[in-house]
Amino acid sequence: MRLTRLDQKLMAGVVGLFILPSLLGGAILIVLYRWGAFSDPLTFLVTVVVGLATMMGYLGLIAYTIGRTLVGTIQQIQRGTELMATVNPAHRLEVATGDEFQRLAEEINGLADRLQQALGDADRAVERATTAIAVERTTLTEVIDALGAGVVVITLEGRVTLANRAANARFGVGLLGHNFFDFVEREPIVRLAERLRGDPAGMVAANLRGRGGARLAGMMTSLAANEGGSTGLVLVLRDPIGEAVVADQAETVPAGPLVGAGLFSGSGTAPLGDRPVFYDFSLLEEMERHTSSAQRGRALAELSYTVVDVETTGLEVGRGDRIVSLACARVRQGVVRPAETLDVLVNPGRPIPPASTRIHGITDEMVAHAPTIDDILPALIRFADGTVLVGHHVWFDLRFLREATDRLRLPPLTRSHAVLDTRSLSQIVHGSAENHNLESVASRLGVAVRGRHSALGDALTTAAILPRLFSLLERRGIRSLGQALEVTRALGAA
Repeated sequence: MRLTRLDQKLMAGVVGLFILPSLLGGAILIVLYRWGAFSDPLTFLVTVVVGLATMMGYLGLIAYTIGRTLVGTIQQIQRGTELMATVNPAHRLEVATGDEFQRLAEEINGLADRLQQALGDADRAVERATTAIAVERTTLTEVIDALGAGVVVITLEGRVTLANRAANARFGVGLLGHNFFDFVEREPIVRLAERLRGDPAGMVAANLRGRGGARLAGMMTSLAANEGGSTGLVLVLRDPIGEAVVADQAETVPAGPLVGAGLFSGSGTAPLGDRPVFYDFSLLEEMERHTSSAQRGRALAELSYTVVDVETTGLEVGRGDRIVSLACARVRQGVVRPAETLDVLVNPGRPIPPASTRIHGITDEMVAHAPTIDDILPALIRFADGTVLVGHHVWFDLRFLREATDRLRLPPLTRSHAVLDTRSLSQIVHGSAENHNLESVASRLGVAVRGRHSALGDALTTAAILPRLFSLLERRGIRSLGQALEVTRALGAA
């Protein structure tokens, strides 16, 4: 019978554990006996005790070494297989033990290759089958966008999910992702929605009033759900809304256009290491005190999230470093909404060091005419309303935002929002043995990194990571926001 490599390793372990120590111990006893060391009972007893202790220590060390190697290899295969089966079909096992474990990993990789090819064939078939639908949808979108009338689709809570060019122009801002009730009064729309509840297919005249006092006329109908009922409202705005409403938005949106740094401002030519890793327990405890039990009980996949990232003049807020770029991305019901983003350059009120510019690509000239963080904060607060805040090592971002809210005497974001850190969630899923910087986590989970070291790029990358981490957390029994907060606190306290 031919022995496998794993059999050979196990036999070598048995030899190392038992045969060699036995032979060595026997030889030592024979030598001591010939020297007459056993004529004294006390000497004999001490020799036996020391010998047994030495033998047990040796056996324990060898067993631990062998067990750790085997368990480590098994964990590597298990975690890699989990990634392939759940969130990253392109992941492959890299096991170089030269034995049956390596051959097992190669077989699993082969199965994954075939599965990925089958999935690719299915995706291509679906893509071909939906091409006609996509063309019709694009044509419809272009027709709606070309209408002179403004078209706005909102959820029952007021969140704008579609707005054509005419609607955006009339309000002077991109409406998508904003709350429509920031621009018009809520009560008339609520009353009209109640009227439509009895006639979901009907249409009613909508005479609305903007926050600035201007009148707005149009028509409103329900957005019907497949199973009946309504998922939102469609408004067709016929009359110009006037300048009064646009001017009133200075309370929520800074005056003038918001110019963002974009995806590719970050050059990444001078990496100075990752942000300092720490857990700000003052922010963590404040957030936990203000997170209600009802919110804690909600499933992670059901919540809405605002992923936030900032680029700064440096790493130390206590030494005067400030924000130069801020971006947010939306994740709702486990889906990243790339059209719902906030991306703004911020004037820090101080020069940007060249070393920082080499990382995020933002210069003094780019922010010279940008709004300050004092102007941006109300827009951020509105954008993140009703969502959970998320970031990769988010406590760094929150420290800079806390400086601004304290100075303006505004409530800190940790008082109004629950907070999750994707770096901590990655540690919970894959342990401290793995690297948990943004690039490593994204690569492990099969997420493409774009615009690294730009606020928008890092926010979108983190947003894409989040639902995949939720899938892995669910497999470990972590399904609710409260459970995620508990394990995050335990990780920070360890």
